[in-house]
This record gives sequence, C-alpha cells and structure tokens, in this order.
Amino acid sequence: MVYAKEWAATADYGNEAADAAARRQLTDWCLDEPWFSGARTDCRLMHCLPVRRNVALADGLLDGPRSVVLRQAYNRLPAQMAVLYRLLKSTE
Repeated sequence: MVYAKEWAATADYGNEAADAAARRQLTDWCLDEPWFSGARTDCRLMHCLPVRRNVALADGLLDGPRSVVLRQAYNRLPAQMAVLYRLLKSTE
C-alpha cells in the first residue's frame, strides 16, 4: 500500500502564480505509474483527498486499477459518523 499525501507551500496558498513557480522544478514529485515499476501487481494507492490531479498524482494512476481512493472516500463518511456518535454519546 502506498499512501500519498498532498503537499503545498502554505506561504503560496491561494497564489496560483507563486504556487506554479514553486512547483516548476518539482515535476518529478507527481506520483505516476512508472514509479511502481518493479512493484508487486497487488500494490495499491490511497490518498486522503482532496487531490490536485497531475500535481500530486497523475490522472492515469488515480483513475487506474491500483487506486483505491474512491473506496477510501466512500468508507470515510461511515467512519466519521461512528467517531462523532461515540463522542456525542459519551457526553450524555
């Protein structure tokens, strides 16, 4: 399992030009399918979302067979609801 995490320079948050300039020399930081060359075929990819397509993860990898990102997102709501329920129930 590979768990990718988004990265950003908070100093440039909301400034698209400065953000693009900071990332210009970091194009190899975008995780893509060739990164998995030699990896086991059952190696999967997770990401906590939101994701910036083709900045943190390449479209082909995010939408490909290695990705379990949509399943992960689907499971997030019930997990959050369970935590909230437990927190609220303990205050009764």
